[in-house]
Amino acid sequence: MAGSIKMQRSEVAEISSLMDQALIGIQSARKIPGNIDDAAADLNQAFPAFQKVANTLPLIQETLENFRENILKFNPDKKTCQDIKPDLEIFKNKAIRLKEIFHEVIPEAETSRMRRYRKAAKGDLVEDLMKQMIKHILYILKLPAIKLASQEYLRNLDKAFKDLSKIPRSLPDDDSPFSFHNYGAGSQNIHTGSGTQNNNNGSGCQFIGSKQDFQFGSTPPFQLAK
Repeated sequence: MAGSIKMQRSEVAEISSLMDQALIGIQSARKIPGNIDDAAADLNQAFPAFQKVANTLPLIQETLENFRENILKFNPDKKTCQDIKPDLEIFKNKAIRLKEIFHEVIPEAETSRMRRYRKAAKGDLVEDLMKQMIKHILYILKLPAIKLASQEYLRNLDKAFKDLSKIPRSLPDDDSPFSFHNYGAGSQNIHTGSGTQNNNNGSGCQFIGSKQDFQFGSTPPFQLAK
C-alpha cells in the first residue's frame, strides 16, 4: 500500500513538473523584449499569426495555471496521470518551441524578422504550435477523470483554435531556399540538382551523348567521345 502511494505521488510530481516547464515557456514568450505590434511592418504576412498567438498566450497560461491548481487538489491516480502525461509532454514541448521562436524573431536586430523566422521556425509555424497546444490541453481537460475546467475555458480555447485556423499561414507551404529572377529578354537556365544540364539557346544543332556516330555522305563515320 505504501509503495503504491509513493508511486502515485511520483506520477503526480512528474505531471506537476511538466506543467511547470510549460508555464515557464509560456511566461517567457510573453516577456520578450519589445512590442509585438512594433514588428508589424517587418513581419509582413506573418504578423497576423504572431499577433494572434501572442494574444492567445494569456488564455493558455491562465488555463494551465487553473488546471495545475485543481489537479494537485484532485490528487489523480496512476492511470489518470498516465493518460495525461503524453499530451502534457507534447504541450510542454510546443510551448518551449514557441518561446524559442518568439525570442529569436520579435526583438530588434540587424537581420530582418522574416529572415530570422524562416531560420528559427524549421517548419514549426507559430500558429501551428499554438493550435497543437490548444488541441492537447483540450484533450486533457475533457478526459472523464478530469473535467476540472469550466465551460468558459473550453469555449474560449475552442474559439481561439478556430480563429487561428482562419488566419493566413505565416510562411507559405512552398517557402523555398532558392529564388531565381530573370529581368531581361534572354534565356534563364537553372539547374539545382546533381545531374547534367545541357542547354542550347542558339539556332544551331545540339548533340548530346557520351558517344555518338555521325556519317555524312561517303565520308567514313567518326566518333565524338567525352
